[in-house]
Amino acid sequence: MTSREESKRQKKRRREAKKNALRVKEFQRRLSAKKRLSPYPRFEYDTLGGDPEFVSIVQKLIAVFDFADSSICPPHIQRLYRLQKSLGYRRLSNLFSDIAGDGCADPIAAQVRAAEMEFPLITFLGQWLFDRLPEPCRQYPLPFHYFDIRPFDDFVGITFEFLPTQKTDSGTIYYSPLKPRVRFGGAEWTVAFSRHAIERACERFTPVSPINYLFFQMNYMYFRFCRHFEPIEFDDGQPAIRLYGQCDDIPGRETQLYRNDILGESYKAGQGKVHYVLGYCPIAFKGGKAVATTFLYPGYSGTPEDVLVRRARVSSAEREKLVQAANNNNLHRVLSLGNTDVIKWYHDNGVPQVVQLPRGVLQVD
Repeated sequence: MTSREESKRQKKRRREAKKNALRVKEFQRRLSAKKRLSPYPRFEYDTLGGDPEFVSIVQKLIAVFDFADSSICPPHIQRLYRLQKSLGYRRLSNLFSDIAGDGCADPIAAQVRAAEMEFPLITFLGQWLFDRLPEPCRQYPLPFHYFDIRPFDDFVGITFEFLPTQKTDSGTIYYSPLKPRVRFGGAEWTVAFSRHAIERACERFTPVSPINYLFFQMNYMYFRFCRHFEPIEFDDGQPAIRLYGQCDDIPGRETQLYRNDILGESYKAGQGKVHYVLGYCPIAFKGGKAVATTFLYPGYSGTPEDVLVRRARVSSAEREKLVQAANNNNLHRVLSLGNTDVIKWYHDNGVPQVVQLPRGVLQVD
């Protein structure tokens, strides 16, 4: 082949490449124009910190989601998303607050009403996606399979970063960017969690089974925003932290069972927020942090509740009954089924299960 022929071929390839680039540019321009004209919000991704395989799964599912398809997105949800696109999320949220405030004199009830109106924008798409994830992604949703979907102005943002991480000689640990600290042995340590501790806590925190998107997000919120962990020592000398959950102030909410059935007349209005014992995490000191290695619910072997039961002056039958109750002592049993009996026994016999703390353990920034 002569140099002249090769030169012609190169020029032809450059012309074709230029035409292709123009076609791509025109396609992107038309796609952008179509998105601007759409009455529904667009999607924007921030894949930082996300597992690439899981990010790909989410993107493929979102690609088939159609706001305009009423078999996917019911008409009342469609209206909310159209309002978000036309008004912007912040204005729409303020509008909900104004409407709720006009119709309700009680500030707390007004907040609840506003949240109810806004609720589908926060959860609908997340639940739709969560229901369609492969089973392993729903069975162990944190931390590798974390995603967050929320409205932002005229678009829906999808993010994947769970928590900051640190490598140690025994694996990756996760910690809140707020870096809550506890004191052990005269020193201050930043609290961190192993993957196993997070997965076990996620299983036991949730008062519904199987877990749904709302409680999936609530688990994330706990690890992200909890600032209060109580350092303790188990009976065998093992250092641990006690974790608390906050009871709702809103009448009728499930966690009020703890305040009403267990704290009862001991509750003092104005003496602090009501919290219940979620459970315990044995601690190992790694990488300059106090790392929770697993999660134990009240009554599990080695916890203060378990020691209390085994030392109690009760019959063998009663002791066995209390031990067995701890085996299924999760929030679904306590809250959804209203079985507070064993929790109340712990509380009344020396290991408080519901306390009033000056501040809430979660501090949302």
